[in-house]
Amino acid sequence: MYWVMKQDPVPKYERAMTENSEAVSAAQRARRRALIVPREHGAWGLMLVPLCTGVAAGFASAHRAWPLLVFTMATLSLFWLRTPLESLIGTGSLTTHTSRERWTALIASVCLGAVSAACLTGLMWKGRNSELLFLGAANGISICGPGSSSDVRS
Repeated sequence: MYWVMKQDPVPKYERAMTENSEAVSAAQRARRRALIVPREHGAWGLMLVPLCTGVAAGFASAHRAWPLLVFTMATLSLFWLRTPLESLIGTGSLTTHTSRERWTALIASVCLGAVSAACLTGLMWKGRNSELLFLGAANGISICGPGSSSDVRS
């Protein structure tokens, strides 16, 4: 009887290259995700615990679910916006290196900025909730104020 060996349709070296390129593309996807999604789990907790407490207290007393939802969306999008902006500017721990990474961070920044601007515009439409401007100004001063620079040496 004559035995015929079946040949693999993909040669061994091509299979190795395919597996390697799949690993590289997976690493690139993970890197692009890290450029736009905040990595600090403690910062998420420091933001979400008081926010959820305030939402629960505000919802229980005023029964205004819509403004609370919009404020929560604005808060989350502004918090999330910091990571892609830092990646673009080069001040974060992970910065963009390729044009595709820059494009990803730019698109994320524009989308998150648009969401936060729309939410804040809806909250402050016709002069309502204008006290949020003071909260934003205080936050901006604390972030950009003296002593907040990361290059200050102790």
